[in-house]
Amino acid sequence: MSYDPRMAGAKCDECPLAGRRVVPPENVGSSAAVIVGDAPGLQEEKTGRIFTGSTGQKLVELLRRAGMPPRSGVHLTNALLCRPEIPDEYGKKRFDVKQFIAWVRKGNVARKKLGAPLMNNPFDCCKPRLLAELKRAEFLAREIHKADPSQYPNGAVVFPTGNFALAELMGVQKRAMKILNYRGSVLHPKEIE
Repeated sequence: MSYDPRMAGAKCDECPLAGRRVVPPENVGSSAAVIVGDAPGLQEEKTGRIFTGSTGQKLVELLRRAGMPPRSGVHLTNALLCRPEIPDEYGKKRFDVKQFIAWVRKGNVARKKLGAPLMNNPFDCCKPRLLAELKRAEFLAREIHKADPSQYPNGAVVFPTGNFALAELMGVQKRAMKILNYRGSVLHPKEIE
């Protein structure tokens, strides 16, 4: 079965990552617990499955230790469904999300001076899809809560796993959020309520 993020609201045709391999979310609409990563890595791009690299292995272990369902029982997604890549860059920097966003911003400064069209931020292009997924999880949480009031009393439970995932969930556009500053915190994103 083929996954088209545009059918879920993504603006792939406007994204600078258009044409890259899409790594689809898993278990959408099957759980009110959602784990959100930043973007796929090399292993995920190769396999076409989310959280299959070293982060995925750690995730499976943490789910087990927390007594949560295995990955098949949790909604898994990324803020970006395509792996960012800076053209003509080499080494680790080539696929770094932070470096890619800096490359887009720097390119847009030059484009603006030339009067050329600006590149969109890929997070902005993927955000409608991510919000649609989270709204489905929120709806499911409410339905589960109706049947069993002890379950999901505060709505869907969303676990960001990186700085960019956290910033996207909280609607922060201009500055990066450092996920370690929020470790153990309960935050309430306004956009999915």
